Amino acid sequence: MRKDNSMIEKYRIKNGAYGSNESYGNNGAFRIPYRGYFLNVIVSDQSGWDHISVSVLGKNRCPTWMEMKFIKDKFFREEETALQYHPSKDKYINDHNYVLHIWRPQSASIPMPPNIMV
Repeated sequence: MRKDNSMIEKYRIKNGAYGSNESYGNNGAFRIPYRGYFLNVIVSDQSGWDHISVSVLGKNRCPTWMEMKFIKDKFFREEETALQYHPSKDKYINDHNYVLHIWRPQSASIPMPPNIMV
């Protein structure tokens, strides 16, 4: 995950239940403009994982692949691989129908299939 996120710092939510300031580093909530609307983003880099939750403000739908890629590129370096998990049924939790997540382990590399398959 990027260590210098000064380009998105202006989008940090600073007040209310999700409020934080730049001293929190990559941990906090952000409202990031995208093509005339906003993406709600909650970011953390705790417990050995980089994690981003993404929802679309005011829309009753999940984020699209392009919206997720846009957010991935804002928070992760170009050479970093990140992923979305589809857990087994016994581990599945759905607290919000329209939120998707991006994950990256901090101390392990994510295996990749051959390029031709990606």
